[in-house]
Amino acid sequence: MIATYRKRLLRLAVEHGVEHSMNSRFLSGNTLLLAVCVVLFASEDAHAYLDPGTGTLIIQWIFGMVVAGMAAARVYWSRAKLYFEAKFGSPAPVDDSASDDSPEAR
Repeated sequence: MIATYRKRLLRLAVEHGVEHSMNSRFLSGNTLLLAVCVVLFASEDAHAYLDPGTGTLIIQWIFGMVVAGMAAARVYWSRAKLYFEAKFGSPAPVDDSASDDSPEAR
C-alpha cells in the first residue's frame, strides 16, 4: 500500500518539476507541498481512542484563542487609535464649565 503512495508522489513530483538534488533548496514551495502530502496521505489509520478529557482540552484551546484574539485586538486597537490621534490630532475637549448648570457660573 505504501508503495502505491510512493509511486503517486513520485509521479506528482515529476509533474511539478521537483528536483531532488543537493543543489536545490531544502524547503522550496514544491518540496514543502510534497512533504505535506506525504505526511497527510501516506499514513495508516490511527485507531486512536479519544477520552472525554480531550473534548474539554479542545474547548479550552478554543476559549484561549478567543481570549488571546480579543487581547491582541485591544492592544492593536489602542495602537491604531494613538497613531491616528497623533496623525490627525485628538478631538477638541468639550468645555462644560461655560454651561449655566455649573455652580461656578452662578
